[in-house]
Amino acid sequence: MVKVMIVGTFHMESQADVHHLQDTERIHDFGTEFAELVEKFKAFQPTKICVEWESKHQDQLLQYFANWQSGQVTSTNEIVQLGFPLAKASQAELVAIDWMEEGQGLYGFGDIMDELVNQPALQAELERYPLDQTDLDKGITENLRFYNSPQFVAAAQAYYTNVARVGRPGREVGIGWLIWWYQRNLMIFYNLFEQQAVDDRLLILIGASHKGILEQMLVDSQQVELVDVNDYL
Repeated sequence: MVKVMIVGTFHMESQADVHHLQDTERIHDFGTEFAELVEKFKAFQPTKICVEWESKHQDQLLQYFANWQSGQVTSTNEIVQLGFPLAKASQAELVAIDWMEEGQGLYGFGDIMDELVNQPALQAELERYPLDQTDLDKGITENLRFYNSPQFVAAAQAYYTNVARVGRPGREVGIGWLIWWYQRNLMIFYNLFEQQAVDDRLLILIGASHKGILEQMLVDSQQVELVDVNDYL
């Protein structure tokens, strides 16, 4: 049976995301720790490293990997800092699994932020969930332990579930955005099954907010064996 291990991570490079790291240049200070993490994850013996890169741009991912190998890439992105070295060390295949099309969503996340102004109690409730707690003073490994902890995964699941409450009758903004969010995760799930072989060992490096929903889909599919990343951290 296919074995799957999800490494939920914080985004190490500034990007258009709800939660992202501000002090990205500090990532370059953790070369030794990244090397140690590569050795830890290498023990999982991954055959494929699946990363948060649009699947339709698989060729661009492989070209970016080639550029990295020749010393042309210095990005702080987690794919470059952890995914590429792990793929090289494990001689594993790199696979792009993300999906970022417009899809069936009715609203954007910005609409949720705008609508929450009219729902201060719900806004305060959502802000209590610890979705953005990166502290580089603790190092990379400790942050990954936090983002892969059962407590964080449960909090992230609760956050996105309660986003459905944003809006008012006739303008269900939260639900309208979640249609896209769930479609995105379903497409990631679909992409995972597109290329796998029966004896594959997939390591998925992806934003931690995806971890809970993807693990639930994988468990419900009864097609894979989930491996706990905390056993390797």
